[in-house]
Amino acid sequence: MTAARAMTLGAMLATTLAVTVALGKGPASNSMPAGLTTTTSAATVIPLGKGMTNALYIDADGDGYGVGSPNGPDADDTDKTVNTPDTVTTRYGTLPRFLAARGVSGRVFYISPTGSDRTGRSDNSDKPYATFAKVAGQLAPGDAAVFQAGKYDGERIIVAKGLRGRANKPIFILAQCGASVVLDATDACIDIDSCRNLVIDGFVCGNTQSKREGRGVTMKFSRGITLANLEIVNHFWGIIGMQDLHQVTIDSCVIHDNPHEHGIYLGSREQPNSELGVRNCLIYRNAQQGFQHNGRVRNLLLEGNIIHSNGQAGIQLMQGVSDSTIHGNLIFNNAKQGICMYNYDSSDDSIRPFDQTGNIFEDNIVWIGREDPFGEYSTETYAAVLFNDSTKRKGGSFDGNTFRRNVLVTSDGPAFWFRQPRFAAKTAIENNVIFRTGEGPDGGKGKVMVFGEKAYDFAAFAAFSGTFKDNVYGDPSFAACGVEDFKTPEKFDFRCPGPSPVTKMRATTRPAR
Repeated sequence: MTAARAMTLGAMLATTLAVTVALGKGPASNSMPAGLTTTTSAATVIPLGKGMTNALYIDADGDGYGVGSPNGPDADDTDKTVNTPDTVTTRYGTLPRFLAARGVSGRVFYISPTGSDRTGRSDNSDKPYATFAKVAGQLAPGDAAVFQAGKYDGERIIVAKGLRGRANKPIFILAQCGASVVLDATDACIDIDSCRNLVIDGFVCGNTQSKREGRGVTMKFSRGITLANLEIVNHFWGIIGMQDLHQVTIDSCVIHDNPHEHGIYLGSREQPNSELGVRNCLIYRNAQQGFQHNGRVRNLLLEGNIIHSNGQAGIQLMQGVSDSTIHGNLIFNNAKQGICMYNYDSSDDSIRPFDQTGNIFEDNIVWIGREDPFGEYSTETYAAVLFNDSTKRKGGSFDGNTFRRNVLVTSDGPAFWFRQPRFAAKTAIENNVIFRTGEGPDGGKGKVMVFGEKAYDFAAFAAFSGTFKDNVYGDPSFAACGVEDFKTPEKFDFRCPGPSPVTKMRATTRPAR
């Protein structure tokens, strides 16, 4: 990340904050506190995901509320009738009944910006505590800490260290359902260390105080963690999780406009990770990769995410991602590759390259334009998928990966670029739709794969290996994917309203999962 890029992204973020739709128009208990508004809305919402989820916010049930929505958060994004605190009461009678329907079986500890650690009492919303630190030591399996509406300032606001829920009785740390709860931290909004079975849901994790440093969420040495319905903006890192993480789910979060590093960065060094899931998230306009895992992990699942307009690749898998599934993601308008498999040497002995094998990439859409999302340089030669082992010993394997039923659209770059030729013949590429929008005498078919430095046209690509089969070259005919709209991703529409090789492929093949 160059200084110029960081400054440009910072300026873009400042503009975004300045033109944000005022969230105070909604119900008072649902409104964003003054001083931290985070999201603009598209003039015309174009659905890209479930319900009315679009390029800027999540709205799975189509009621206008959701993570990052200008109308405010949604108390229940599966029920159109339940969105604000008032509708929670209308539907369930009381907040505790609503919480019980979602698994809270123990005590409820309320926390408020106007609360008191001296007079706070459990199960009494009129006597909230002031800090999570006072509540944390009292939490038992099935209990909930509920932050009431408002803005919370501090260095680290939710510090969860050594908390132990049970698999069937987690500990819940929640924003009040349907209310705007903003954690405005200079270091970490949420810090998870050596915990078991936590559910953390509903917060806006922002940072207006420390010149865009800090982290929205940090976690390590933990198991059974669910992060859901979080909006994370204006940090050095969006989510960073390192070392010995297992059964972690990041679901329906919006991670955007973090102007120095990655949207989500998970990794491991001495102690590998396993069973990590990132599902239905919206990850955009972060300075580096949208999602990155660096180090050993098995059973990583990336599913149903929308990853766009980031400063580097959409998804980057490094140093040991194996036996994992990347399924049903929309990856577009990023500044580099859509998907990158990469191993490298490091001067740090704890960072080593491992095999990256047995991964399945299925039913994804990858779209590469001609300009990076900040208008600084051309992206037209980037590949949809890149394999690169830059280590001196070339010891790590990228064999045994499968790409099937994907739609891969590039400009002048190839669909697949194998920097080291040895990996291509041991990669399965099946039933994909491939298209290049760049103009040229070859009509786009002349360079669908680069093998080392040698370009293969579509016919040579199709005949290259017995593991390359039933792929189709053709324009997917998306409704609206203009290369000139790189600064306005909300205009993109990946539906196929007319005849398309995509609809034919989907009608005639079935996912193997």
